[in-house]
Amino acid sequence: MITLLTFPASFTCPSHSPYCVTAMCLLQMAGEAWEPEFHDDPRKMPYGKLPVARIDGRVIPDSGNIQRALEARGAEFYPGLSPLQKAHAHAVQRMAEESLSFGLIHERWMRDENWAVVRDVFFAAMPRPIRVFVTGRIRN
Repeated sequence: MITLLTFPASFTCPSHSPYCVTAMCLLQMAGEAWEPEFHDDPRKMPYGKLPVARIDGRVIPDSGNIQRALEARGAEFYPGLSPLQKAHAHAVQRMAEESLSFGLIHERWMRDENWAVVRDVFFAAMPRPIRVFVTGRIRN
């Protein structure tokens, strides 16, 4: 069984991170048996980020690498497309992800009215006095 190291659920999403949600979707689309392993601190992960998958004893960071590993196991995410069409699909996906992620970050971290809620949900494992101090330093 594949283990997906991911941020926990928040609000109405299965993970804080859209990239972790992408990895979850890829695993479902591939028909793989998998289970989540929730982490709050990605600093010790490869690349210092989540998601990370454990597949056949290998540690695979990043949703793009996870997708390639699943394709190597036989998953087909672009059935019927030519190699050129697959390349175009990949380029559009990456452009959308990169563009939208900056907007999401801004809405979550830079708007004071959103930050107060996001901070308390994303960093709930920290005691409140420490949370306010530490996240204030992270945010600035």
